Amino acid sequence: MNVVWEGRAVHPWPEVAALQASAAERFRAEGFPGRKHEAWKYTSVLALEKADLAETAAAPEVGLHTGASVGLASWADAAHRAAARAHLGRLATLAGAPLTALNTACFGDALCIHVPRGVRIEAPIEVRWVGASGGDVQYPRVLIVAENHSDFSVIEHFDGLGDGLGLTNAVTEIAVGEGATVRYSRVQADRPGAWQIGRVAVEVGRDATFHGGLLNLGAALSRIELDVTLVGTGAEARLHGLFAGTGAQHLDQHITVTHQSPRATSYQDFRGILGPGARGVFTGRVNVTPGAHHTRAEQQNRNLLLDPTAHVDTRPQLEILNDDVQCSHGATIGRLDETALFYLRARGIDLPEARRLLTTAFAAPILEALADEGVQTLARTWLERVAPPTGAPA
Repeated sequence: MNVVWEGRAVHPWPEVAALQASAAERFRAEGFPGRKHEAWKYTSVLALEKADLAETAAAPEVGLHTGASVGLASWADAAHRAAARAHLGRLATLAGAPLTALNTACFGDALCIHVPRGVRIEAPIEVRWVGASGGDVQYPRVLIVAENHSDFSVIEHFDGLGDGLGLTNAVTEIAVGEGATVRYSRVQADRPGAWQIGRVAVEVGRDATFHGGLLNLGAALSRIELDVTLVGTGAEARLHGLFAGTGAQHLDQHITVTHQSPRATSYQDFRGILGPGARGVFTGRVNVTPGAHHTRAEQQNRNLLLDPTAHVDTRPQLEILNDDVQCSHGATIGRLDETALFYLRARGIDLPEARRLLTTAFAAPILEALADEGVQTLARTWLERVAPPTGAPA
């Protein structure tokens, strides 16, 4: 993929222009990650090096709400600009992250969502991106700043139109202030020919709570990285994710939670549902740093294979550099319970419908954890592609 560096517009903020120049230099030196990169062991993006993709602007559709300041960072009012300047590029670090460096070098401007101190917003703020069409590459960039004691939800959608290989390389940064609560859902439902690569970098402050929900459903190849750092005492992160695919889909989840302060809590539940020919990857890592006493961390990855040709690689990991912690992790890979299928069929339910019911039940804990009913409905619709309803072939 040829990235044009010469003649690129310079960001109007000198500090961002300097960040982008540094990111461009880093990507030129490192290039696309290969299998020698441990974090990319099971997902190859080297085909992008030979892809002929033209850069296009990423333009989101945004639902506005009273109480939130939403807009492009460089065009915002003074308070909005101050929040953006304090956080843009700070959370999504570049070390060991070449595709984050590529996004940082190439994004045109950042969509900034800023919620002031103490503001509570009931309805979710929705951001919708139409992904890159065939032959195009886009670099969406979002910054979400929750000031102290604010409370709101954001849903970020990634859809797509057209045919052929197109790449969306997206980065979202979320700063959760002291005592704030942020509920964030990322819904990837791109078209079959697309490639979707995304990173969400989150910092959670003292006594703050972050609820993260990831739905990885579409695209031919997709990878989502979620990096959560609990920097304040009493911070909490509750993370739920579902990846579901069939055919030749490749769905990669790479989750890192870092406990940096005492009495912080994290909970992860990620589930994969894979139909014929699909491949899933889950890497989940919990880091407990020195001084993060009384940490509580739980991580689970459960996977359901609906066909012998489906495959999943799962790697739960813990690194604990501390005493006085409660940490656990685990992973399972299985198929539909034959006894449960027999039970349902004995009560007059045909095989495709029985498979669908059991598959939906497997996904139910993740769907119920999502705050928005519309997102839940979308996920159930996609599950029917993987486990067809009554009358469809199994």
